[in-house]
Amino acid sequence: MNEQQIFDAVQNIFRDNFDDDSLVLTRETTADDIEDWDSLEQMAQGYFEWTDSATPDVDGDGSPFIGLDNLANYFIAMNHAMGSDIYHYDQEGKLVIDLEEEYVKRLFLNYYIPFTKGYYGASGKYRSDDLKQSILAGYIGSSSSVLYFPDEVADANEDMVPIEMGVYKYPVLSGCRETAIQQGAGVVVFNRSGEENRASMDFIRWLTVDRGFELASSMSYMPVSDEPITQEQKDLVESPKVLKGLEAGLEQSNTYQMVYGFDFEDSYDVRTDLNDCFSTFLKEGRAEFVVYLDQGMTMEEAAQAMAYDSKAEAFYEQVNEIFGQ
Repeated sequence: MNEQQIFDAVQNIFRDNFDDDSLVLTRETTADDIEDWDSLEQMAQGYFEWTDSATPDVDGDGSPFIGLDNLANYFIAMNHAMGSDIYHYDQEGKLVIDLEEEYVKRLFLNYYIPFTKGYYGASGKYRSDDLKQSILAGYIGSSSSVLYFPDEVADANEDMVPIEMGVYKYPVLSGCRETAIQQGAGVVVFNRSGEENRASMDFIRWLTVDRGFELASSMSYMPVSDEPITQEQKDLVESPKVLKGLEAGLEQSNTYQMVYGFDFEDSYDVRTDLNDCFSTFLKEGRAEFVVYLDQGMTMEEAAQAMAYDSKAEAFYEQVNEIFGQ
């Protein structure tokens, strides 16, 4: 297929998915040109069906479009997006878990269903690794991961071709508040003499304010700022990849609800178990779906056989166990 034939094929798929016959794809088309960014699944489906069409005799062997780098972060952010804090502390300082069954099941199925169909994917330890190997076309990860984003990727002939990278804000659930998680390194100061404490605060101010942008941008972290990036700051950033990440990240942090991870005792173990649990469900679900395809089912028949609601119920029960409920 030549370039125009590829555009025509993908365009027809996207017109069908978005129910918009006026949609026109060109080389300049980006995710900003798609009316609803919440329709990430439909975009991934279009990509999957286009790659699947390369082998018309085999149904369901398309390529995944995108993948999440951290499933626990997704769990946290989407709960907050729907209005759940997941837990709180009572008047006596005791931890109280506030899991909402409806929210947990919704966020699970929102990612699980397209993953089992092959629209989303995961292979290596990090999704950026999957992108380097041309397994994925994109991924949802941290701003710092842009440093590991490849400049080139191998094409079908194993020739290295340059990548034109785009960076976008964290996708949100339809009808919910725009929400993303924030995390990173922190500073701990031990209480000493007054002079030492003042010196520590002066150093932290210098580190985060006076030299905050230079330090953060060198590691592709978000600077401590609620102001848009200035031209002077842009000139300090040598990497175009990092600059794209900073611009998108600062816009996101100034317009989104930014939340943080767990802060209770043993929260690291809970996050790890939650991530592993979610990952296991995804792997087993995708394997089950492929078995149905191997048995001769169509994509639609395999989806019907998956019993998605029962999978969501099982996931919710395991999440409750992880949180000690």
